[in-house]
Amino acid sequence: MTQQRPDAKSPLLTWLAAAAVADWLLLRTLTRAAIYMPKTAWVAALFRALQWAGSLAFTLTGLLALAGLLALANRERRTWGGLYPALLIGLGMLGLVLVVIPPTAPLRLVFALGALLALGLPLARAWRRAEPTAARLARLLPVAAVAAIQARHALEAARGLSLPLTPGAGLALQAAAEALILMASAGLFLLTEAWRGGRLPLVMGAMAAGLFAAAYLAAPARVAILAIWSLGLTLFLPWPLYALALGLTVAAALAARRTGRLEAKALALLAAGGAAPQLSAYTFLHLLALDRLCPPAARKEAVRRPSPAVHPASVGID
Repeated sequence: MTQQRPDAKSPLLTWLAAAAVADWLLLRTLTRAAIYMPKTAWVAALFRALQWAGSLAFTLTGLLALAGLLALANRERRTWGGLYPALLIGLGMLGLVLVVIPPTAPLRLVFALGALLALGLPLARAWRRAEPTAARLARLLPVAAVAAIQARHALEAARGLSLPLTPGAGLALQAAAEALILMASAGLFLLTEAWRGGRLPLVMGAMAAGLFAAAYLAAPARVAILAIWSLGLTLFLPWPLYALALGLTVAAALAARRTGRLEAKALALLAAGGAAPQLSAYTFLHLLALDRLCPPAARKEAVRRPSPAVHPASVGID
């Protein structure tokens, strides 16, 4: 069993994970699924309640994601130094700028390229971990999926600048990201050793896969539309693969706390970020999740020791 990080009980990331999952399920899934329901009075009232709660979760997600990113930058500055903290701060500030002004192609390109650079650290940390090759690969797959997502965003922004690009490259990157997400679900299932977490994770995973299969067989077009709205998945691969991936992911998330191999909140942040994040906050969710999935093997002593009156585990992400 892998020892959890000392900052595993961070209240900031706990609240962020809760807000992000609520935003994902309420605002990006249930409220959009309501268009398929009869427009009765109680459905309209439920829709308004879900929309209000989802909007609150959306606002909290944006604020907490930015706070989490800046806290991560501060932790990296104190423990490792280098240019990575400055890159994270730059992404956070650019994310604020994109809230105030329309996201032009140059700004979107800079943001996507910055996110790609930021993925270099979790990639290197995952590769250097003293683990079996299969475990390192399981950590690398989510990083590769997020990299493909950001590469597609960069390509789309570059196309807005009228740069000569290969036709179909964006679709190829989207397909690669989706395939990597499916493979990552299997990797996370193995990494969490979900079969050691008792029967509940396996039963719930099987139920989730079965519900997806039943829904898809009943209304494939409707499920495909909801998948795009909710997660940005196009379902271009055979549908049983998506059912299996959903079941494996649910089992891994439920088993994460029991096995101690991963943090459940990291899986929640990764899923809530989606396969096609349209907002900077969702990219921040991915970066924070990958920091948890690919933590440093060891930390060097900070140049400055924190004041004894304030323990670092009680402040922010640390």
